[in-house]
Amino acid sequence: MGRKSLLAILFLISSLARSEPRLTNTPPDYQRDKTQSFYEPGSGTHNVTYAANHLPIKFWGKDLPADLIVASDIGTNISRFSRKGVLSWRVNTYPKTVRSIDIEGDNIVAHADTDKLVINAKTGEIIKTEKNQKIYLFNKISSGLRISGVDDSGKGMIKIGEKILSLTTKWARDAIVTNNRVYISDTFGHRVIILDRKTLKIISTRAAYFPNDLFLIDGNVILVEEHANRLINVDTGEIIFACPIWIYMQNKSPIENIEKNIEKYNSTEKIGRCAREFMGPNTLYSANSAIYTENTIIVADTDNHRIISIIDGNVVTELQNVNNPVRIMAAPN
Repeated sequence: MGRKSLLAILFLISSLARSEPRLTNTPPDYQRDKTQSFYEPGSGTHNVTYAANHLPIKFWGKDLPADLIVASDIGTNISRFSRKGVLSWRVNTYPKTVRSIDIEGDNIVAHADTDKLVINAKTGEIIKTEKNQKIYLFNKISSGLRISGVDDSGKGMIKIGEKILSLTTKWARDAIVTNNRVYISDTFGHRVIILDRKTLKIISTRAAYFPNDLFLIDGNVILVEEHANRLINVDTGEIIFACPIWIYMQNKSPIENIEKNIEKYNSTEKIGRCAREFMGPNTLYSANSAIYTENTIIVADTDNHRIISIIDGNVVTELQNVNNPVRIMAAPN
């Protein structure tokens, strides 16, 4: 069967899949599908199958505190899910992968490679499409300031307000402005850069292993440290939530330097031991994004292909079979 035929079948199955999730009050077993990607510690991401959205959604636990807008890069779509895990609508972007999303008024502004999409957050209607745009890894307003990072965020590619930074970064995927500081996730530079908001001079840097999304909990800047499989306070080093393996639960040694020590825990299929099928619900596996609302952390647990909510250090909600979620936001009311 040719690649185009396979993709056509996957799209058909996806469109016919139930939008109503399978509900349960107890955590179901997780069976990884052959189309679901995974990160191999010491190697990289494997088993990438674009546009595979055919699996039925499974939902258990407490209602989510908000409807969610979810972007999937390998799934090549943007979706809205209700508090009860019901798929409200989906915009497919194949063959272009979604890089960033933001909420502006009642609309979602998304960048899928070189396409800029304006989508009605309530209905999923595409209001406007602009072709041949810059590839934004993030493009949003934080503390009243427009911040953006373009393409590989090389030298001069990050803008804070109207100023272009002279910093050299590597695929910086997020930034946030708070407490008169600017925090930048220099993802492939393995660091978080902290700048003075007014002067844009570097105050300090923090080592991090593939730092991704940044979000706030009670004024504290929390990092989704992707391949460290954890959420960590940037300024204090406090680990908020992590895969329960020793290497990810300590903050003394950078994960980048000691990841080789974890390879022995990989499964025979090379899947990392932080995966849901080995660790149960209270884990993270290459998470990319998170938000905090109503005393609840909501995480796009990317290589576990799920959305989870966490209260007091425990997973209390799980939305399984969301293919490779990389960005989440609370939907506007």
